[in-house]
Amino acid sequence: MKIHNIRLGFAANSSSSHSIVFCNPDQTDELLDSYEFGWNEFVAHSKESKMHYLSLLLYYNLQNIMNSEMANIVMQHLTGIPYTEDSYIDHQSIIELPFSRDMKGIDTEFYKDFEDYILQEDIAILGGNDNYESEDIPHPLSSNVINLPLGREFSDRYIARKDKTFDYWTLFNIYTGAKVRFSFNNIKESPTKASYPELVDVKITNCCFKNCSHCYQDSTSNGLHAKKSDFYPILSALGDMGVFEVAIGGGEPTIHPDFDYIISSCRYHNIVPNFTTANLDWICNPNNKGIMNEVGAIAYTVNKYEDIEDLSNIIDKYGYTRNKFTLQVIVELTEGLFTILQKAYEHHFRVTLLGFKDTGRAKDIIPSQIDWIKSIQTLIKEHDCPIIAIDTVLAKEYEKELKKIKIPSHLYETRDGTFSMYIDAVEKKCGPSSYEPDKLVDLKMDKDLFLQLSNNFFNF
Repeated sequence: MKIHNIRLGFAANSSSSHSIVFCNPDQTDELLDSYEFGWNEFVAHSKESKMHYLSLLLYYNLQNIMNSEMANIVMQHLTGIPYTEDSYIDHQSIIELPFSRDMKGIDTEFYKDFEDYILQEDIAILGGNDNYESEDIPHPLSSNVINLPLGREFSDRYIARKDKTFDYWTLFNIYTGAKVRFSFNNIKESPTKASYPELVDVKITNCCFKNCSHCYQDSTSNGLHAKKSDFYPILSALGDMGVFEVAIGGGEPTIHPDFDYIISSCRYHNIVPNFTTANLDWICNPNNKGIMNEVGAIAYTVNKYEDIEDLSNIIDKYGYTRNKFTLQVIVELTEGLFTILQKAYEHHFRVTLLGFKDTGRAKDIIPSQIDWIKSIQTLIKEHDCPIIAIDTVLAKEYEKELKKIKIPSHLYETRDGTFSMYIDAVEKKCGPSSYEPDKLVDLKMDKDLFLQLSNNFFNF
């Protein structure tokens, strides 16, 4: 197994400790008199014992979406093994299998690949108890533990997508936005391209009343909104492509007259909608609380640390979920970045640092040189650093510095148009990113939009 890219981490706490490990193909089952995979120490290596483990794993996952009788029927159909009450997996060691895209079932294609992987002769399941150490616990090459990019105890919800062209899986957490690409087979090179985008940046309006001098989209108060009738074919095509999420932007997206419809339509097509905003009035409006519950994340634009105080007060006043909000900061245009990051940590906000984009009105601005990496390193030493992400522009500009301080390359992207793309629904164009207007191509809404988008994406 090889993990290629991680956007956010996965965590699991457990008292029972079940690990998947590499072992000698001649390994035998140990301390496994019955199929009770609890706190007891054991090694499950035979195909029979591992199939019982997998069938129980599937059964417990299915119980989260259907009754026990139906779960047993589906489990037997997929594994050939019926459920018995004298077999179990301790609840704290149950691996969460990804759901189908519509969240109505388990992704059976993923399960079958997972099963084929576990049933290999050099893989065993090691059981034990992490509350104490015992010399009797069998450890067949247990230093070679396989770290699965999956959660435990059903605290989150994952969906999966297999890229059959490049032979890897992408897992996406619909609650937290965590995303990981990995291969069950240990391919030498990590994929540098997807067959279809995982994320799509969608511009829904060119209207904004802020008139910021650094607006790379050149949005104005007279800007146009995208047509409502265009969103269904766009989102339908993205749903068919298996897109996990969209980042809705503008302009100021919340002033689009059909903003609620756009958010709901994303959910209808099993796409998680996120959006960026600088509009505190929209956030303050209690009528928007319902639609906010349908959103995955809201990125709030911050120019000074007082903006963080304002947002934090509103979240507390209206009882919003704080984790739904992230702060975004244009590094080279922001004074007092160090203080902003301190305030973000103090108020429990995540931060996305953005690179300067020199298009639109921003082409006439000379950005400042700010040592943001040094600021982060200082905050880490002082234990005052929030969770930080960076965009592609910043990652590309500072790639040498990131390598110098040994930030793993699988934690950031330096190219757009490889796993994401941009759609301008106002001008009906698409391209690799929102800040490369010379690379945008026209879309014809009266043609097969799915083919247009997928062909263009693959040729970026």
